[in-house]
Amino acid sequence: MPSRSVSVLLCLGMIICCCAPLTICEESDSEIILVHAIFRHGERTPSRSYPTDPYKNETFYPIGLGGLTNNGKLMMFKLGEILRYMYGGLLGDVYNDGIVYVRSRYVPRTQMSALLVLAGMWPPNVDQKWHPSLNWQPIPVQYERAEHEQLLDPVCKNLQGELNAYYEKPEIEEKYIRPYREFFNFIENHTGLKINDFRDISRFYFTLKTEEDNGLILPEWTRSIYPEPLHKFAAFHYAYKNLEKKYRVINSGFLVKQILKDSLAKVDGTLKPANRKIFLYSAHETTLGYLLFNLRVFPMEVPDYGNAILVELHKRHGEYFLKIRYLRTPLAPTVEELTIPDCKTLCPIERFEELQRASDFLPGDTFHEDCY
Repeated sequence: MPSRSVSVLLCLGMIICCCAPLTICEESDSEIILVHAIFRHGERTPSRSYPTDPYKNETFYPIGLGGLTNNGKLMMFKLGEILRYMYGGLLGDVYNDGIVYVRSRYVPRTQMSALLVLAGMWPPNVDQKWHPSLNWQPIPVQYERAEHEQLLDPVCKNLQGELNAYYEKPEIEEKYIRPYREFFNFIENHTGLKINDFRDISRFYFTLKTEEDNGLILPEWTRSIYPEPLHKFAAFHYAYKNLEKKYRVINSGFLVKQILKDSLAKVDGTLKPANRKIFLYSAHETTLGYLLFNLRVFPMEVPDYGNAILVELHKRHGEYFLKIRYLRTPLAPTVEELTIPDCKTLCPIERFEELQRASDFLPGDTFHEDCY
């Protein structure tokens, strides 16, 4: 392995209130009235290999490439149980139409993850039980095909050329790529891959991680780079993909704008349906990584399977606040409170909106037309 150490350091202003596992550090005089939960899908099988990969011919039958493993299914069911435990007072014990909106990326593993979370959140009560030996009830999940996706990792077709050109600028190469070219070359020489930037590093990291997660023994040469420093390089990908303002708008702006819109509608009583209590978004680690980075609370780590960003709308003494929690690892869960820089842990919703607009990554009214 090259001797050059990882020197990419970010000052992201993250403040964390650490709580015991699943303990909710609640303000005694505030009430949660709405929750937005954005989570990564469960553990999966590998979805790609590399030329020298000893497992490149593995099919992972019957799951297939990129599919949820049984462990991944369990962790997403557990995430649903955790959300029910955390927000039971808000959600109640009985599923009813309108209480939840569920949106998933148009990918089987995210769709299945959404269904599993719902199964953990709302097992049928006595009146809802429709099969004597099946403790499950169907709850709808909304999908948008990739070409129509606006919230969860949307692809801005009309700007791709411009955005790709940004990363080909000599100054970007000089600042972000050249210092680590020796490390990139080391991986290229062992894998047969072409490593151009941190996006390629991230893909390779996930190949190794998913192979290891599925019980495969990694090649001896990977020991000098995996999990570290490869993990830190992969984590930097979330910062690297948000260096340019338009990328930040695409990667997180649409989602943050929707969260604000729905929260403000809840505040002024115009949210439809009126009994809506929670929004669930089933997505990828990129969705979480980009969002944490753009909210300036990024912990410089790859969001693991089942991790969830929880954006809560609180009411206290007639005023409204947003609080952000980060839930890690459903099978051994911990919850942390994140403080948005220049605001408090319980951030007034008007201040939160002001900060996001000042960050200049919320899309304008015509941005979607500009993209598509």
